[in-house]
Amino acid sequence: MEQEDLLLTLAQIAVTLTALSGVAGILRPRSGEARMTPIEILLLRNVALIGLVVAAFALLPLTFRGSAFSHLAIWRACSALAVACWIAAYGIFLRQALAPLRSGGFSVQVFSLGLAFNVIGIALLAWNLVSPDSASAQRYALGLLCALALAGINFIVTALRPGPPADGS
Repeated sequence: MEQEDLLLTLAQIAVTLTALSGVAGILRPRSGEARMTPIEILLLRNVALIGLVVAAFALLPLTFRGSAFSHLAIWRACSALAVACWIAAYGIFLRQALAPLRSGGFSVQVFSLGLAFNVIGIALLAWNLVSPDSASAQRYALGLLCALALAGINFIVTALRPGPPADGS
């Protein structure tokens, strides 16, 4: 199957990111910093969930190796399932994140960056659903990479807590 090594690598990265979110969730409250806000808890939880889902979707096409299904049918089916899960999960996230976004507890810039990765990832997978072709494997992997980028953004915002840039004064 095309892109097998890339999909296995994406699964490994996703599982690693999931484990890091667990470590961050345990160590951060013990580090003496302020307690995590509800949005930070939501984002850190999403890192773990996105990681597990990406790992599962990275491995899913590999389960059809050697089957009677055509490669295009496999990419179409996997993409359809991924799009359905992604849209449902993003809807749940939006419902929980809108209140902190409105109150200023969540950065509009970070939200917008996440939205861009969501749109791009869903569009890539939807393209496979509507018009699968020889580039479907690459679009599928790029869609999963967009999901991992989302998890990375969530991890940076919660675990690393970047502060405002220091001014020169």
